[in-house]
Amino acid sequence: MALATEIESQSALIVNRRKIAAHHSPAMNTPLRFVYSSAFVAALAMASTVDCFGFAEVARGAVTLETQATGTYDSYFIGTRNLSSKDDYYLTLNPELRYTRKAGLAELEAFGGVSIFRYDRNTEYDTENFNAGLRSSLPVVEGSRLSGSVNLSYNESTVIDYDVMDRIPTKSFGGALSLSYELGLKTSLIESFNYNRSNRKLYSDQELYGNQFSFQYRDFLGETSLRLTHGYDRTTSSGVNTLAAKLDQEANSLSATLSRPIVGKLVGEATYGYRILNRSAQESIDGQTKQKGSFFSLGLRGPFLPPSRFPKVESSASLTYQEARNPGINDLGQKTLTGDMNVSWQARERTKLTLNASRSVDLSPNDLSVENTRVSFAVAQSVGNFTTLNGRVGYIWRNYRGIDRKDDTFNASLDGRYAITKYWSAGASYSYEDNNGRGNPIYLPINRLHAQDFSRHVISVFVTNVF
Repeated sequence: MALATEIESQSALIVNRRKIAAHHSPAMNTPLRFVYSSAFVAALAMASTVDCFGFAEVARGAVTLETQATGTYDSYFIGTRNLSSKDDYYLTLNPELRYTRKAGLAELEAFGGVSIFRYDRNTEYDTENFNAGLRSSLPVVEGSRLSGSVNLSYNESTVIDYDVMDRIPTKSFGGALSLSYELGLKTSLIESFNYNRSNRKLYSDQELYGNQFSFQYRDFLGETSLRLTHGYDRTTSSGVNTLAAKLDQEANSLSATLSRPIVGKLVGEATYGYRILNRSAQESIDGQTKQKGSFFSLGLRGPFLPPSRFPKVESSASLTYQEARNPGINDLGQKTLTGDMNVSWQARERTKLTLNASRSVDLSPNDLSVENTRVSFAVAQSVGNFTTLNGRVGYIWRNYRGIDRKDDTFNASLDGRYAITKYWSAGASYSYEDNNGRGNPIYLPINRLHAQDFSRHVISVFVTNVF
């Protein structure tokens, strides 16, 4: 009951903040402002296509500028502060500069761009977001024992989040480092590090990083491989949640993985391990500070359907039974099955069918553990030499641990793109969502911050120029 009261209080607080923000927003006439914004976006789109920003070659690498202008209608504008009008129109301009270089065994890709949004009604979301990233393999010489890659990214965005039914201005930074060192013909050391930080307006800032260090021994008992791994995870948050408690978690794990070819290129994996998680007493409902226990996972890499009968099918699957890696304030440490399955079939030269299914436990912006189960089916079709079509249908089940709330969402989308010239293309897309929120009404208040029943149509048209 206390948790429910806190949820209601937090919802009211956020709504009041938004009313104040809306009251102090510029008072320009909405239609006139939208016309000015449209002209501004169109001018930038035309300016970005002048020849001085064209293709260039720098240090044996290629520089390209891709600019996309998009107009969108959203029938159910999630996160709107104007509750009397739920739909909106908005324009987007996204110029992006990209550098790619491939020299020998080394590859480098860097990009930077700006996403400019201008809305008709919800003008408080007008923004210019900067995005940048770097992906590179280590510049090693042929025959080197050391190999690896590094990834860095910075992203500013307004995230549509269905857990809190809101649009959240977010700044995120991510990094990943992967290294492999060959000790001998059959042994190697593997290092993997991941870092992610998200800073959110009105919601919890979160910082997650993890490290895995492994010793691998290959090709014994036929083609069997053994991998011994130590894992470390660290999770913190600013504590903007119903308990006003900051996440402060630290976990260590030890595991052993055996892998072996089963049939042809199909490789099976089995992992068994033990994990200990320490957390603060304030962040959990029952006050527990330690979770510990074993975990088990099975995986398949490669085509699990017989290639002789399904020569054009690619497939993979994995399944894990363990506690959440980053439990939220509503998580009591229960174990669950997670994993994914992917099957793609190149039915014809121009037709590809894809089936995906996955289950995961994720951390929401208000520090809750959410079980997400997803199923989707997609079709990609090329028509002639200049047109591509993509269709997709899917279903998502969301279960919120510790509180009485469940969401079911059906979604479908269709998009097409036509290459007008070598440098210009245009297209359109349509997506549909139907959400059904179930649970105790105290968790589904009448505002835009929690789950509810809705149907949403999003229609977009776009034009793209590449130099």
